[in-house]
Amino acid sequence: MEIPLVRSRKVVNNLSSSGSTSPSLLEAARASVPEAWLKVNRVYGPLVYRWCRKLGVPEHDAADVVQEVFRSLLLNFADFQHGDGRAGFRAWIRSITTNKVRDFFRSTAFRSRAPGGPEHQERIAPDGDLAVDAIESETAEESSAFMHRVLQMIQGEFGETTWRAFWRCTVEGASSTLVADELGISTGAVRQAKYRVLRRLRDELNELA
Repeated sequence: MEIPLVRSRKVVNNLSSSGSTSPSLLEAARASVPEAWLKVNRVYGPLVYRWCRKLGVPEHDAADVVQEVFRSLLLNFADFQHGDGRAGFRAWIRSITTNKVRDFFRSTAFRSRAPGGPEHQERIAPDGDLAVDAIESETAEESSAFMHRVLQMIQGEFGETTWRAFWRCTVEGASSTLVADELGISTGAVRQAKYRVLRRLRDELNELA
């Protein structure tokens, strides 16, 4: 079952009651598991690309800057510390992105083709602050797309019945009784399916936040 794009609020409102025991994506990435790095790229790549575009990187250069962000992420991941009042993973990636965008605008390659001479170049790509407030908060569309990618990432960990029970109850708002009848399982099994998926989802969202 391929999932459609969802409004993340419907799912997030159901996360507060779930616990977490599964190994997280970031734990796997820290252990240098290649598949984990691919998933980090898949989940965060589109968001980093949008950040680059919001900060003024031309469309034809944005993919290269994204690549530099993830190269830096890979090289410096051991330095990242999560929790205990430290900045979250999203804030860390945003900081790396901002630095790489600054590097791009200061690069000889960019300045050599920027039109209008030095004054125009400085206006386009100041050596000082970028408009970082443009990426400090997410739009509803970005939040929804991010949730969608995380859901896609974890969907394969669950059987079809478990996933369908979760989806019908949590996203589509169907009652446990109705879903139990549809799937030929007990209402308790429906509730357990919903709990399992939400527990796994919350684990990843807490780590990736």
